[in-house]
Amino acid sequence: MERTGFIHVLISIFTAIGSLFTGGSGAPKQVVEPAAQVAVLSLDVRSHGATNQELDAAIAALEARFPAAQVTLQDAVPGTKRRIVIDGAQDSGDASLTGLATKPGGFRLLMMATQEDALELSVDLADEKARAVDFLAASELLTIDDYNRLTPEGGGSPNRLVFAMPPQEAGSGPVALCSELQEKWQFDQDAMTRFFPTHDRGGYPVVGFEVAPDRQDDFEAFTKHHEGEQMAILVGSEIATMPYISSPLRAGGIITSGSSSFSQQAVAALCSLLSGPKLAIQLSLRSIERRDP
Repeated sequence: MERTGFIHVLISIFTAIGSLFTGGSGAPKQVVEPAAQVAVLSLDVRSHGATNQELDAAIAALEARFPAAQVTLQDAVPGTKRRIVIDGAQDSGDASLTGLATKPGGFRLLMMATQEDALELSVDLADEKARAVDFLAASELLTIDDYNRLTPEGGGSPNRLVFAMPPQEAGSGPVALCSELQEKWQFDQDAMTRFFPTHDRGGYPVVGFEVAPDRQDDFEAFTKHHEGEQMAILVGSEIATMPYISSPLRAGGIITSGSSSFSQQAVAALCSLLSGPKLAIQLSLRSIERRDP
């Protein structure tokens, strides 16, 4: 399986009788832990016309992600974007802090769109991808989430066709995915009981997750039906990895690194991102300042 993913993530799911996803070789390199410092993150609110309710929800989500920090909304200077400041002790690197502060959150499993799906939806996948690419090229402010929100009547793709951005090292351009018709075969963070820090068989820090007991029959049927096919695991709107389903399974999983292992802090940050509330508005990082506590 390719080493691809969110914060260079390689995802493998295991059960007591074997693995669903296989791949990756060689021992990952250890990551040096950053020293604890006070970090001040300044974030611009990119969402146009964000309501006070949406801003309050965003602050609550950030407070859950940064429990040791103070999160405040600054009054906007006329003609500038509104700004959110996160101020508190942090021991994660800049990449982890940025992801934790700006990623919408969420976890989804979707199958890669196939020609069979294209025939069923009466579309040409190449044409659909070209329209998504043209949409993104129209403005730097537009995201693939904006495109997915379009209705078919408004210039978007058929409802079951979803586009997501691949890992940087896997190439550029959105990837076509297809959502399941059966609701019981749709899996997101609500289908998981928890995300938690753990270790892989080599003793390296990883993120573990468990499928909810009432969804395990569905998950086993889903993986059995799609055995041998390629799926995409999404963190927010970004594809973490695109493994093949090598065998059916019921529950359990780990998110591991590829060429360089997670630090304990990166694992904690990713657990917070996956477990906490989603960000309903778009935020972008303006700056990170650090000082000794």
